[in-house]
Amino acid sequence: MGIVFFFGGMNMMKKYKSILGIILVIALLISSIAAYADDNADTGSGDTSNALDGKGFYRGSEYMYKLSVYVGLSDQADKNTSLSSDWRMLGSRPIYVKPSNFSMPSSVFYGIESKVGYQNGNALTSNNNPKILVDSPPPIPITHGGNINAVKSYFGDTATLNYFIDAFASQKGTSREGLVENISFTIEGETKRYPAEEILPIKVDGQYQNKVPWLIVYEPVIISYLKDRTTTLAFTATEYALAQKLGYFNFRGGADGQYISGMTHSDLPNSIFLEESWFGYPVTSALPDNVYWDLDRIIAGGGWGMRLLKANAVNVVENDTEYDYEYRVDTDVITSVQIYASNDITPDNRHFSEAAYKNPVKNTATVTISANGYSKSTEVVIPSGGSELVWLKWHTPSTPGDVTIQVNVSGNSAAKIDGTSRSATLIGKVVDLSLSEPPNPTANDRNNHFTLPSIPVKAEKITANWGVYDCNWIPKWVWHPKWEWESDWQKDYYTHHHSGGCRDTDGDGDDDYCPGHRR
Repeated sequence: MGIVFFFGGMNMMKKYKSILGIILVIALLISSIAAYADDNADTGSGDTSNALDGKGFYRGSEYMYKLSVYVGLSDQADKNTSLSSDWRMLGSRPIYVKPSNFSMPSSVFYGIESKVGYQNGNALTSNNNPKILVDSPPPIPITHGGNINAVKSYFGDTATLNYFIDAFASQKGTSREGLVENISFTIEGETKRYPAEEILPIKVDGQYQNKVPWLIVYEPVIISYLKDRTTTLAFTATEYALAQKLGYFNFRGGADGQYISGMTHSDLPNSIFLEESWFGYPVTSALPDNVYWDLDRIIAGGGWGMRLLKANAVNVVENDTEYDYEYRVDTDVITSVQIYASNDITPDNRHFSEAAYKNPVKNTATVTISANGYSKSTEVVIPSGGSELVWLKWHTPSTPGDVTIQVNVSGNSAAKIDGTSRSATLIGKVVDLSLSEPPNPTANDRNNHFTLPSIPVKAEKITANWGVYDCNWIPKWVWHPKWEWESDWQKDYYTHHHSGGCRDTDGDGDDDYCPGHRR
């Protein structure tokens, strides 16, 4: 017997779809509401599809981010200055950060530069020894089911920034202090080398001490497995576009095509992009779902975001509670979690062995989500390397406050929340929007410094699709060449004994009457 998982997008498989209209409330993950910095990132929309035989593919549980960290060379450096002359990049090349739920395969092709480097004319060459950090970066929007608020919160956390600074120090074989002690900075008009504690984003008595700004440039990375099943790429949107443009690979269709252009030319560029022009880099807004980006447009602005920590971190808003979700009071909401499978999660284990086939036991996983008195248990089956959303619809309290959301996974040990744990406690913040009343303008109000802001163009998103795996047993016939016929019947043997004197009685030429015939 063999097992078949059913999910959308695969041949010989059927899809169970549910369409979620805009009338439902979709909860957006916001890892932290602590705001210390300016962010420059937005996202579009898109649907992804699964692998087919003879085509390239990528897994929904495997992703990374490529990171570059810059320090301003003066206290006047900001998003309107030159990134090449007014800022200094840490380390010798970008680093990566990935979740812990998967291990990178061997012989992966990594690009050595960042989008900034490629735009400056650097070639697409291989990085044979990249530095890869393991942390908890949020999933990439669109391609991996993440959302932009979670991405902004992760890269906007000073703890994340300091983690990256330590990693770049390790890359250079020095300390975090050693990264900045030999750089000359201009602060309040004086150019010299300053103590590291005046440059690094260190907090003392609630106040950050950095007298110069810091910048994180991040690019989502997708690990793709090409149809030869030997070539693996860990590329940003820029690197996929360059590889296509230079003729290294064809990610579109055709005899030499990989058939993953929906990801490389649409979903990945749409996943994160600048919503404002910083450092002279253009805003390249999202395109509608299934509309492919031009290669030069991807290189110019698809698939990247930025986060800026200002000098002295003015107007820092601290909050000891990191909220996973934010909801309105007295509202129906949906809380979802992503469950990843490190091995096949099947209805039972009869495919493990002959003994298990004769006495199978249950092999599913059960996900239980509880919030505000509501609880739901969902049984799941997921193929190895796959993932599935599990959700709970519940109603928020009528008064503002914090709500604890508990998630537990039982059964098959291959099932884990976000690929990392079997249980999770999420904190939701319930707010009353009526308490945030807008100002009441009068006819005499005037703002002499008002300028009309540029309105970001976002891809329209009116529906959301998701799939649920189903699993059925199918017969797998095996031919045994040395077979023996077995049966429950036996042949009856008998003999005829005749005496002489047989004759033909009916005229047909055969003797049909034999006196003395017996058996």
